[in-house]
Amino acid sequence: MSNANSKITRSLLVSIIILAGAVLAYEVLGVAHAQNQSVVIGGYVIGMIGGGFPAPPPDDFNPFTPNIGQSLLQFMWLPLVWWDSANNSYVNLLVSSWKIINGSAILVTLKPGIYWSNGQPFNATDVWLTAHLNYILSPTRYNVKVVIVNATTLYLVNRLYPSLPDLIDFLTGAPIVPSSVYGQFANNATALLNFDDKNPVTLGPWLFYKIVGNEVVFQRNPNFFMKPMPYLQYLILISTGNEPLLLMSGQIQYGSNPVFINYTQWFSSSPYHKAAFMPFY
Repeated sequence: MSNANSKITRSLLVSIIILAGAVLAYEVLGVAHAQNQSVVIGGYVIGMIGGGFPAPPPDDFNPFTPNIGQSLLQFMWLPLVWWDSANNSYVNLLVSSWKIINGSAILVTLKPGIYWSNGQPFNATDVWLTAHLNYILSPTRYNVKVVIVNATTLYLVNRLYPSLPDLIDFLTGAPIVPSSVYGQFANNATALLNFDDKNPVTLGPWLFYKIVGNEVVFQRNPNFFMKPMPYLQYLILISTGNEPLLLMSGQIQYGSNPVFINYTQWFSSSPYHKAAFMPFY
């Protein structure tokens, strides 16, 4: 594991430990979690993502459908590589390595032993399909074509014109979708856009569980490859509200937006409210 990956993994573990100690009882789910218990699999945390999402919450998580649950996709699906802006570095998520070839292609080696939440193995076909579906919907969206070498090796090359930034954009920005579900739309853009994905098959740490009022509830993905994470059993996201004020009052335990300087003194009495962070990446 690279130093960058090690650093991120340690940071994620610290965040999870904090979250595991900060959670509150949530009667709708019928579970309670003591604030001072040891870190174990279980419990939940209530949070908010910047700007919230429409109320009532969307129940369609098709990543190709505009404005339908887009802000929630980051909890379920992953790109190949994550750009860690805080540390100005790349973090390999679904790849074990990637290398720029002559400034015009990227050679990618996928991590072995990763499985979708339905138990199907993750492989190069999923990456090819993701690029292909983006192309049939919008030829200029990523300007990327995937050339498969074998199940775990592929090249990213430009489809329309030379552009290394376009390849990096796909590498770090495209949520990879399962060919076992989305392969049926490989030649039908209209059907793809009309597909309501209400129970998405994912690679990320969270699975959609249910909607309760104006809240979306996710549950732990037991097949998540960064084991034993996630430690929490549930993640509850509220749709709208003033994120800094909700953090300050303890109504939520994390947020996705940075805490502005003028708010930091308000949070000084509680270690759980000093920083806003995503739970895993």
